[in-house]
Amino acid sequence: MENQSESTKQYVKLILPVIIIIICALTFTVWHYPENMKNEPGGFRGIPWHAVVLENTLEFEDEWRLLENPVDVPLCCKVYERTGENLSFGEARLDSVLYTFNGNLGFISISLYFENNKNFEAIRKRCIEIWGEPAEEDRENSASGTLDSAELFWHGKIVETTLWYSSTGNFGVLHLYLKEAYESTKRDSQNVLRGRNYQDENTL
Repeated sequence: MENQSESTKQYVKLILPVIIIIICALTFTVWHYPENMKNEPGGFRGIPWHAVVLENTLEFEDEWRLLENPVDVPLCCKVYERTGENLSFGEARLDSVLYTFNGNLGFISISLYFENNKNFEAIRKRCIEIWGEPAEEDRENSASGTLDSAELFWHGKIVETTLWYSSTGNFGVLHLYLKEAYESTKRDSQNVLRGRNYQDENTL
């Protein structure tokens, strides 16, 4: 678990700035594209969007771990890992799974981190199986014809999804984010997560 935590910290430092850039770009582009996402998820692995959790309880300590000082995360948000997380998505092997909670909106985004092109292709395949063909897919190949980078988008009614991969760092991320979180104001980070309601039939 210690090695997984260290790996997660490295990914937070490396990838979260990229995610923030993607999110900012989406705020200017997403509204111009039609919704194409089939079977739009109502959350992730039993946790619905807007769910909240209760800190400082045995249930919380058994299930969640707060990431300290993640880079470029708004003050109104907190990022968590779940203990005993299933690090598989389809046939892909994940390195870490991070949950972002907003003090006002609750659970707003999920990020699945992975390494290498093989896992990228497996995740791409699984995404298409679940949500259909992406609305956009940008791929760049190297001079030798191998994949250099890729970015795919699915547009839902309430959720935006981006699959991103770069061979330069040999890593990537599948990121799902609530649309309404784009418009939420970055308020004070007094993020008192409360309640506990994780039942939703349409979560991934």
